[in-house]
Amino acid sequence: MSVAKQACVLGICLLIHVFLFNLVTVSSTGPQFYWYENLTFKALSVYVVTAILGAVVYVISAYIAKLYKQRTGTVEDNKWFFLSLMVLVILTLLLTF
Repeated sequence: MSVAKQACVLGICLLIHVFLFNLVTVSSTGPQFYWYENLTFKALSVYVVTAILGAVVYVISAYIAKLYKQRTGTVEDNKWFFLSLMVLVILTLLLTF
């Protein structure tokens, strides 16, 4: 499967995961469902942006891994440090805006 198809599947899975994760809260009185809060435009847009950014990070990291493998012939642990820095920068940008 191509990287684009994998990124689409990842984006859909992230969207469903984030939606379901924010839909239900379990407390001592039992589960509480937040249908109205989850179906607002603001909430749905945050879920979509989160899914898109997760897919973009996957595509970028796959591209960097491909370039690294072409240069060195192997995929080593050094690339994970740079990919972690990239994710840290993206998360920092998300949290500041």
